[in-house]
Amino acid sequence: MQNRKNILIFGMDSVSLSLGVHFLKSNQNVTFISTNEIIYNLFKQNNLITQGECGEDSYKLSVKSSPQNINIQDLILIFSKNSEIETITKNLKPLIYQKTNIISFTKGIDGEEKIKSTLGNKLLGGISYINSTLQENILDIKQIKETILGEINSSPTNRMKEIFDFFNSCGILTRLTDDFKTEKWIKFVWTNAFDSLSFIEKKTVSELISTPETRTTLVKLMAETINVGNKIAGIIFPDNLISTQLKNFLNSNIKENIQDNSFLEYEFLNEYIVKLAEKSGLNVPENIKICNQIE
Repeated sequence: MQNRKNILIFGMDSVSLSLGVHFLKSNQNVTFISTNEIIYNLFKQNNLITQGECGEDSYKLSVKSSPQNINIQDLILIFSKNSEIETITKNLKPLIYQKTNIISFTKGIDGEEKIKSTLGNKLLGGISYINSTLQENILDIKQIKETILGEINSSPTNRMKEIFDFFNSCGILTRLTDDFKTEKWIKFVWTNAFDSLSFIEKKTVSELISTPETRTTLVKLMAETINVGNKIAGIIFPDNLISTQLKNFLNSNIKENIQDNSFLEYEFLNEYIVKLAEKSGLNVPENIKICNQIE
């Protein structure tokens, strides 16, 4: 039997909670941190109720509002907002020891580099494709497709393979990548298009894709992101990526719990693409339009 690990998950949304539930079901010692006062109070006062793929269950979560008074951790997962990265990395230092591994699941393209500048080579990259929704304290896990793990700038190492084995032993379908940068851009193509348009239109994925007007906007946003990623970052994207992603997400009911544009953090999504494009003389009219609508 594997040793029980101390796991800290920074940030509480449907994806981080879905992974957290798998760790809890595997008898790991899991602590969540939320700097969102509403989420923090919600789970301090109520159990997490799960339904769907992980079954119906109830969990009393260990929830903190900051890393203070938390013991050293074996594994730290970062799902926080990009704007919090600098503060988070400084506060996490007391929780780290020689064998601590840190995995960034941040949305922004440059999130990992920002964390790595403070925490060094302990950082690994993570991407999760999970179809789940969080309504109040009820987590509906519809489908956990896969979690991708990789070293930031190298092929998988022995420590990466150990974490891979651990994730899979907890029931999290995981694969390793030797090109995390490309995987991050592939996910970003979708995130950049969907998150902002969902915020503006207040629609789910399937609603956005099924409506001709918003589907056209999605396609244009994705095409612009692919062009920027290819021309500036040198990313070689899979053929037919746009049609593949639209097909894969068509039956999803995901709708981000975006309450305002500070939570959306479009400056790390569409605005980031606009700034990269401006430096290289590329045209990204749909991303500019999104930025203007959100502002």
